[in-house]
Amino acid sequence: MVSSGIKKYPKDWQECSFDVKGLLAYELCMVVLMIARGAVGAGLELAIAGLALLIITILSAVHRKKSRWHWPGASLKNAVEAIVVIVFMGCFGFLATRFFPPTNARWLPWYLALGGLTLLHALGCLRVVYYSEAEFLRDGEKEIVKRIAYRVAERG
Repeated sequence: MVSSGIKKYPKDWQECSFDVKGLLAYELCMVVLMIARGAVGAGLELAIAGLALLIITILSAVHRKKSRWHWPGASLKNAVEAIVVIVFMGCFGFLATRFFPPTNARWLPWYLALGGLTLLHALGCLRVVYYSEAEFLRDGEKEIVKRIAYRVAERG
């Protein structure tokens, strides 16, 4: 198999995709909540996590629109990988609940951080998010070329 020279996993900040940078921002919010050690309450922690996810999702959608990116689709193998990620991360979180209950505002940010990582990896398996910006742009370009070729063939 010929390598395209595009790295799936970036080595530095400039190579990271917008999605990974968004996850890092979300995880930073969770770290701040971890440092607060439940001082703000579980309801406010959930609201902060939800707001952070909403902002990151909107910014990601705008980035995708500007890049003219289209989802290349996912195979059955990709779907199985995503399910495996969700199941294993869910088991990991579930095993911790006996000692660190997620209903306790002190431990909730840890579960929210785990949820963010699980979401990123599951969506990565489904080829919705990417780890490197070059890979994101490459797959987007492939879809644009396919659409143009289809339209040309349709007219011709």
